[in-house]
Amino acid sequence: MIQRTGPPFAVCPACLGMLSCFVRPGSDAGSLDRAIRKAATRQPVAVERQHWTTSSSSLELHLQFVNTVVDRYKQLVELVEVQAITWQRASEDGGGIVNGAPIVVMFSREIEDVGAFADELTSSREPFRLWGLTTVKRDVAEVEAVDLHVGQTLQMDITRRWMRIYLSAGSCGNTVARLISNLQHPFDGALSLRDPQIDIAARRPLVVGA
Repeated sequence: MIQRTGPPFAVCPACLGMLSCFVRPGSDAGSLDRAIRKAATRQPVAVERQHWTTSSSSLELHLQFVNTVVDRYKQLVELVEVQAITWQRASEDGGGIVNGAPIVVMFSREIEDVGAFADELTSSREPFRLWGLTTVKRDVAEVEAVDLHVGQTLQMDITRRWMRIYLSAGSCGNTVARLISNLQHPFDGALSLRDPQIDIAARRPLVVGA
């Protein structure tokens, strides 16, 4: 486990790959990379899957970096979980009330074959580690999936330009957070999220100490 001072919050090692969405090699690392180079040894920060490696003469700067990344991850997961779908019975006579909303991912590039795309997502392979069944109707792929990392289910609707992710109440938001990260890296680094707060949490540049 990776732990920090302050309010309790821990990240399991398998989730560390997701955290790399906040620090990308080269210029994509943005303000964090520049801050590290300027304030420490002018060496870039390297982030590797399931562990971190930093080059710095300052332990304090390293700890600020770790705390900032973990705080960002925590915020993203919590914002996703707020959107979780809940259902409650309205009355003894029937009916119900649905709360929450899907997480909507907007792609900057078009998916050529939504069925093939969904099959790749649910192939049980890295980096997504999802297994699922897909039905394609009128260029919309409806997916019932299982996150093999934590063993929970989620549903997705996938079109050529956007994707809806449905997270059930009680499920962990890191399923969606990791999916967003893994979509950013090999498929679409310029994707966005319809919810402004989630979009900011997932995509804004890191600033050490911010």
